[in-house]
Amino acid sequence: MSEGRRVVQQFLHLSRQSLYIYWVMADELDVLQHAFMVHPITVNILRTYPHVIGMDSTYKTNRYGVSFFEIVGVTPTNQNFLVGYVFMRNDCTASYQWVLQRLRELIGYDKEPSVFLSDRELGLCSLDTVWARVHCHIGNQIIEICNGLEASRSKIGEKYRQLPLSRINGKVSQHCLKILDDETTRMRELSYQVYEHCGCAMRVTHGLPCAFQIHDSLVAQSGLYIRQIHPFWKTLVIGDGVDIPVFVDDSTEEAAHFRSLVDEVIGSDPAILRNVSRIIEEELHPHHTNLEEPHVNHNVRGRRRNNDTKRDPYNFEHVNRRNSQRGTQQTGTTSGPIVPYITAWKDVIGNGNCGFRCVADFFFGDQAQWFTARETIANEVAAYPMLYERIYGIGRVGLNIERIRWDGGAVDMRRWM
Repeated sequence: MSEGRRVVQQFLHLSRQSLYIYWVMADELDVLQHAFMVHPITVNILRTYPHVIGMDSTYKTNRYGVSFFEIVGVTPTNQNFLVGYVFMRNDCTASYQWVLQRLRELIGYDKEPSVFLSDRELGLCSLDTVWARVHCHIGNQIIEICNGLEASRSKIGEKYRQLPLSRINGKVSQHCLKILDDETTRMRELSYQVYEHCGCAMRVTHGLPCAFQIHDSLVAQSGLYIRQIHPFWKTLVIGDGVDIPVFVDDSTEEAAHFRSLVDEVIGSDPAILRNVSRIIEEELHPHHTNLEEPHVNHNVRGRRRNNDTKRDPYNFEHVNRRNSQRGTQQTGTTSGPIVPYITAWKDVIGNGNCGFRCVADFFFGDQAQWFTARETIANEVAAYPMLYERIYGIGRVGLNIERIRWDGGAVDMRRWM
């Protein structure tokens, strides 16, 4: 029951009641601009499995005409979980910087996740309705994740009790065992050509032993060892081996720094003490009693026809396009909301193989190995045609393998990554 609360107040009341971690931002008229909501349990799941993070924003199909921005993670049991969600008033650079900074505070400053995209909508819902719907969805996800992790801690399957998987059975996720079993089947199909055609894609992309390593473990009659498995796959308890504090981002160093500031404030003038106390109280116990919900948008645009997911370009993309049209080239510079979070970048040669050059530079240490990167990716796709058929479409795996394989220098758009 809302007990007479307005929409925004009910939205925040429900969040506080369920111990959500949240941030809000309002404009000078106290109209809600951004709201970042995180379930308290998914914070622990996020810090346990920060390796893959997906971020995507829907079209402005809700009643307020604001973007619904989702942040999604992945567990070793091949389950997705909703890290958090954000209502963003607009798609400007400052908005994304605000969201990314909140996400950085959640994850911590010692982890660098990867990124992928998803696409969902929540339709014409008000804030409090969205909260209830998503809260229920997160609860179901948590139950499924816990059940999947618990099942993985038990030894399963007669074939997994034999070499090469017997040593790691019950110590890695069941999904990991399935992947390695498939790679073992591939190793047997490659037969004596396993060293020549392995490609090592499994080791490079998944952090798991590839076909030739499995072959060597069978020849040695040792099987696979747990040390050969990336920590992502063998972390079967939420928080296992991860320092997850009660409060987000409250490391020992930061706690000590805060205590030193408290001591400094206590020894200061009473006026400073009162002012700092007021600031902390407002941060810990925000009232938000005057916050208004965004203006209701009665002309909802909705999804474009023909399932066209093309979005409007951002401002920095317009700038880059104008620079391109003028024939100028900006080497070693970039712009946009992600810039503050980039620690380094490599400006590879742009001859149509640039995507593969990036992969080659990262994994092989040399962008000139772009051909090897193409071959490795093509071998990966060829090894798991049924899996990649779900991505490329029925009957299109062979076409895409042919498209990826290329050693003739500069290429046109058809062979781009």
